Amino acid sequence: MDNNNDVNAMFMQNMLRKNKEYDTIIVKGVRVVHACEKGENFTSVVLRVYVEGYKTMNSNVEISIPLIVKRPFQSDAPVMFHSEDMFNNEAIAYNQILPTLQQYLKSPLPTPVCLHADKSWIVLEDLNISGYRMNSNQICMTIDQCSVVLRELAVFHSATVILKTKDPRQIKIW
Repeated sequence: MDNNNDVNAMFMQNMLRKNKEYDTIIVKGVRVVHACEKGENFTSVVLRVYVEGYKTMNSNVEISIPLIVKRPFQSDAPVMFHSEDMFNNEAIAYNQILPTLQQYLKSPLPTPVCLHADKSWIVLEDLNISGYRMNSNQICMTIDQCSVVLRELAVFHSATVILKTKDPRQIKIW
């Protein structure tokens, strides 16, 4: 099922205005393309959304905001993967777990900025703008790439250890 139809200018404007950085945005249009091929993601439909508009009502300065919008699979969801549960868990991670872990660290967690996350939508900054690229799942990572991934995973692991030490009740909630 194609979930592009719900990603429109009014939805994006209302969603973006909940964030301080975009609280006066006027969205004039959106362009939606698939961010990955069918079958490359097991938990959701992943869309790249280009939001075009103005910073404020009276501004003539145009802005363009590239975002990643994730939607859970609908009726054709692969049940064997429990994709709905995984999608909900991802929304909980962005709304609750990552902000809590961040409180215990001096540097930012290596995650995209989340603008919105609930059981129907996850809206993230598009990391392609910062130079990040996904390798094809047909291409193995190099040793250097694996080292970077392991270092970043270690940051998450250390944050959970700190949290467990300082506030063990939080770990039990999750």
